[in-house]
Amino acid sequence: TDELARSGVQAAKVSIFVIFSSNSDRPKYKKTFDYLKEYNPNYELGLIEGPHDFHLTNAKEVVDIVKRYFDKYLK
Repeated sequence: TDELARSGVQAAKVSIFVIFSSNSDRPKYKKTFDYLKEYNPNYELGLIEGPHDFHLTNAKEVVDIVKRYFDKYLK
């Protein structure tokens, strides 16, 4: 539910990094992403071109985007 998503995001005290395929159904998760932006200063959404299993087909891009996130928030 909407309230469950909001309360879960508010309770999370960790950095959150979400990686989605550019072909995925992101609008389905828009409210949750909006809550993450509002309540979590260390939230980022990464987009990678490719199919659902982009972590298998575009492994180097996944590594690069995760490394950038770690370099930014895990100093």
